[in-house]
Parts: sequence; C-alpha cells; structure tokens
Amino acid sequence: PIVLDSGLYATPWAFKYLEPIRDDKVLYSFHMAEPYAYTTRRINKGRFTYPGAVVVGAGEERIERNWDAAELDRFLQPFVDWQKRYHIPSNRIFVGEFGCGRTVSGAATYLGDLINVFNKNQWHWAFYQFRTDGSWTERDYEYGINPPGAAYWESLGRGEKPQLTRVENPVWNVLKKSLKQ
Repeated sequence: PIVLDSGLYATPWAFKYLEPIRDDKVLYSFHMAEPYAYTTRRINKGRFTYPGAVVVGAGEERIERNWDAAELDRFLQPFVDWQKRYHIPSNRIFVGEFGCGRTVSGAATYLGDLINVFNKNQWHWAFYQFRTDGSWTERDYEYGINPPGAAYWESLGRGEKPQLTRVENPVWNVLKKSLKQ
C-alpha cells in the first residue's frame, strides 16, 4: 500500500481539500496533535490541562474551547464525514501519528480518549514516538510524567549519553494496554 497524508502538516481537517485516488491500495493518513497549545509542553507551559479549556487559533480567530472526549470526537467528525462521502473503508484509514507531551497535565486521559475515537472508527493508528535517542524525551512515554532534570540536559550538552529510567506510569500504561487489545 501507499500511505497518503493530507496537506497542512497532515491535519485531519485538510482532507476536505482532497479527493481520493482511484486505487484500493492507498491508505489515507492524518496526524493528530490538536489542540497544539495543549499537547506541546513548550507552548502549554502548564497553562492547560485535559480535559479543560484551551485557547486555540490566533488573532481575531483566537477562542477558548473546552477540550474533552466529546470535543475530540467533534474535531475529527469532518474527517469521518469525508470518509463516508467517498466510501473509504476504515481498514484504509491510518492515524499515522498522534500524541502529546508526556508531562502535560491530563496526558493519559487525552491519549486514552483519542485511542477510543480511533478504535470506535476502526482506524489503524501509531503513536509518536517510541524510545527516542534521548535528545528529545517529551514524547518518549516510558519515561513517566516528570521532565528530566537540569543535570540530564547539561550532560547531553557535553556530548554525553545520559540515561533516563523507564518507569511504569499512567501515560505509558494507556498506550501499553491499548497495544495489547
């Protein structure tokens, strides 16, 4: 199969601009990291939690929206509508990347709610990311919910390869449980 991402950084809502390819071996893929202000720790900076209100958009289109399981479902509905409109079977849908910062408040609930939406729609999915090289640990879910300390980053800055301990934690447990199903 060939995997075809939507445009605009593979956002699910960009599919409204895409007409399917007449080939039953094409898989359609999108990435899910919305709301970005919540899922990205360096932008979130502890301001937002899930479920909860998150500021989205910019300028005149900047609004506060409550994000929870129902909002994730609503956010992905235009993609579901596209899938139905073009009669694309669910076995040809691939959420090629989804995730959030492991240290943001509510990460385990967010990931669990997303997986529920994906599974309800019978889509294939892959979380981002697994066992990094250590230079960016924010989405290496086995490290737990706490950020590495200053000593870790100083060691990395000296060109060393410091080790973090992989620990049982709520975020990794959500993914692990879902992978076993």
